[in-house]
Amino acid sequence: MASLRRFTVRLLVAAVSFVVVTAAVLLAGSAIALAIEWDIPQARGTLKGPTVVYDRDGRVLARLAAEVEFRPATLDEISVHLRNAVVATEDRRFYEHQGVDPLSVLRAVVSNVRFGGIREGGSTLTQQYVKNVYVGDDRTLYRKIREALVSLQLEKERSKDEILEAYLNEVYFGEGAYGAEAAARTYFGKRASELGPGEAAVLASVLSAPSALSPRADRDGAKARRNVVLSEMVRAGYLSPRRAAREQRARVRLNDRARPAQFAPYFVEEVRAQLIAAYGDRAVYKGGLRVTTTLDRARQAALELHVRRNLPTSPSLDVGAAAVRPDNGDVLAAWSGRDFRASEVDLALGRGSTGRPSGSTFKVFALVTALEEGRSLSSSYPAPGQVTIGDWSPTGSGGCPSPCSVLEATVRSANTVFAQLARDVGAEDFTTTARRLGVRQRFPDPTITNVLGTENVTPLDMASAFATLANDGVACPARVITEVRDVDGDRLEPPDPRQPSAALRRRFRARLRELGYDLGDEKLGRCYRAVAPSVARSATQALAAAVTRGTGQRADIGRPQAGKTGTSQESREAWFVGYTPQLSLAVSLFHRDAQRPLAGVPGCSSTCFGGELPAQIWHDAARALLAGVAPEPFTEPGRDERRIPDRRRLGPGMERSDAPATGDG
Repeated sequence: MASLRRFTVRLLVAAVSFVVVTAAVLLAGSAIALAIEWDIPQARGTLKGPTVVYDRDGRVLARLAAEVEFRPATLDEISVHLRNAVVATEDRRFYEHQGVDPLSVLRAVVSNVRFGGIREGGSTLTQQYVKNVYVGDDRTLYRKIREALVSLQLEKERSKDEILEAYLNEVYFGEGAYGAEAAARTYFGKRASELGPGEAAVLASVLSAPSALSPRADRDGAKARRNVVLSEMVRAGYLSPRRAAREQRARVRLNDRARPAQFAPYFVEEVRAQLIAAYGDRAVYKGGLRVTTTLDRARQAALELHVRRNLPTSPSLDVGAAAVRPDNGDVLAAWSGRDFRASEVDLALGRGSTGRPSGSTFKVFALVTALEEGRSLSSSYPAPGQVTIGDWSPTGSGGCPSPCSVLEATVRSANTVFAQLARDVGAEDFTTTARRLGVRQRFPDPTITNVLGTENVTPLDMASAFATLANDGVACPARVITEVRDVDGDRLEPPDPRQPSAALRRRFRARLRELGYDLGDEKLGRCYRAVAPSVARSATQALAAAVTRGTGQRADIGRPQAGKTGTSQESREAWFVGYTPQLSLAVSLFHRDAQRPLAGVPGCSSTCFGGELPAQIWHDAARALLAGVAPEPFTEPGRDERRIPDRRRLGPGMERSDAPATGDG
């Protein structure tokens, strides 16, 4: 105990010493820097033009520019409330320091030591302005030193009001709004001079993370952040407690967005979001990027046409649909919702949404796992009307005779058979298989009930995963951007957010090796081997039968195809996901405003199933999307690539041998 006490005392002494020395160095450094004349570098180019987005054929799809163009404003034309809100929250000692604030840096050091990481940066408003205009935001010590020196010199040459005016005209407020005037018009439809304390506090509250803290995306969060800023204004003496309390009780009122109508607006918003995440707002709105996307304009129009023709008029009913090219992951088309102006939540690609329960379409991942672990399509299970596994008692044999083969259980979508299959392969294994194939939703606590599609996924998740089977087991993560060039024509690394990390891809390869598959050293670029060819082909064989003579017959378009129906609990969601060698398409139908049963829907029986209206939409859309594309057959199942003993005859619970063996297995 005494030794622990001595260690604690020494640690505190060391921390205090570090803080004191840091403060001394900062004060000395600031004094020296103030005594020297430094050169202010040339301002970086701030406007190279908007980003231009092209479809896959090189035609302009959209221009990503601010909704309200930049308009400079003098300090007198900017509300005193906005000036005060920004100073109170971003740099309360702005009128006291000389460009760099040693006390703020010291506070940040203490806070970061207590927090155990970087929590505060200690930058002044002057430093933030210098970073944006002169030195950039590289995370290097050299840049930070240069930023401090330029800030000190700038304060020698300009008044505080000049610096504050320049900052408020340069800073980014989100939604493409650079500067106070554009921000006031974008969010409130008024001039910057007309902003009240509450409105000013809303704008000041987004400065720390403009893209993440959009007031439109989270009104409750915006109100809470606004109220914090109002409290800071009171502490700084800029606002009376009574006025602040009145403003804090008010709702956050924002004007309607004035974004013009455009082709495929949800797709464009997904592109915008990915670009901002990869390169930052400034590069997207001012950097003059040239972006080539995967969108096929003709196929997008065809998908929209056939969804609209089939979708009932009830405004609460909607569809999520995503079409993916299997050999490269290109998202060719997507239906993300009826009306972008009414709701920007993307029902297909997932922006702003976690998706919906997928029902029995998720059984495919248990099927794939069972096949790669050594079972075959002829493996059989009892098919009772109800089966009890622990405290779970699913019902529904699909009319499959008992015993029922895995093939027939897939064709008939037999719940009780797949419940037993899920028990045998394990929830961890089949949910990991889903991620290997292309599902990007996480399953933090998987259970065997997930086999019936109880967790949320997006249509893009399912289209991407089924595309892996269409591509002979090679997963090409779905993408919407293929090329990005800067204003000088140089290529940038395009965003690829659905690409698994290198560590995850190593885990996927290790899983195949663990299962005994010897697939050689394939060079697949951005794609990767997810399952063995023999497994993908056998799964396709079963899913093809589900279309020709099973629950998915309504989706049959008269060419080689495979697919799976899905209906979630109480028929709240109905799915059909299918593929050919050239296309993977997922269609999901549900009530947009709530999870309630699909009852009385035209094109369905009393309650809607995946083999009804979703399969019909798939049929009409897929036929149009594949117009002019010659049918191709699937590759027949052949040699099993496993190099472990044949385990297809093993029963549940029997140990397997992982020892290498010769032969096909």
